[in-house]
Amino acid sequence: MILQKSAIAPYKFLERKHDVKVDFLDPFDLEPIDKSNFYRYKIELLENSSILFTAKALIDAFFQLIIDTEFKFLQTPIFYCTTSLLMDYLQKYITITEKKRSEFIVGNKPEELVQKFARKKENILFLCTDKGGGKIAHFLKKKRCKIREVVILNKKNKKLNNHFEWKDYDIIAFFNDQILKSFTESFPDFSTKSTKKCSLAVFGKVTDKMAKKYKWKVVVKAPSPEFTSLAMALDAYLTTIKTH
Repeated sequence: MILQKSAIAPYKFLERKHDVKVDFLDPFDLEPIDKSNFYRYKIELLENSSILFTAKALIDAFFQLIIDTEFKFLQTPIFYCTTSLLMDYLQKYITITEKKRSEFIVGNKPEELVQKFARKKENILFLCTDKGGGKIAHFLKKKRCKIREVVILNKKNKKLNNHFEWKDYDIIAFFNDQILKSFTESFPDFSTKSTKKCSLAVFGKVTDKMAKKYKWKVVVKAPSPEFTSLAMALDAYLTTIKTH
């Protein structure tokens, strides 16, 4: 069980190579803010028409709010995306007429965004969930980019026990500490003894630290000098247990 939306291809490879079944579950529900809450951002949108998108869900929520509130940009909007795929996805919301009066910029890495933002004098509206803009926002602020985090989605923990039973899995993988915390809330009975039946894999030092806080045994960790991704670490682990 992989608790996170992730790149599927590496795990499909694991399924074929090791004859295992990998299930994915996004542990969070995303709920758009009410349009009445969106009205307080309208002045900022009028004054700052540069907007950064980091996920498809944020694009969907933003343009639904634009439709619901009948918002119209007074200035030429500048849309930033963190990947080319996101930019392609964004295009479905932009009419041919709007494309002519809009600017589209891709920054594949935070460093690229810093360079592109430096040319603009206005604030960049960083669309995010109520959990904040994460590592990208932190990096941009550290570089003194003029970003303003705008919450348009609320991130709610799913009741994971409504979706699966941990005893049905040999390995459960956690990609961050928020997911692990959500798991403990859904399965308060999970303990150190449980890890003898179900092995744990974690990504990141913070996630590993939280697992240790609960005294859980973690058998797969990434990143490391040997493995840059969790898929690589799982591949090595599955290979090892095959030989024993």
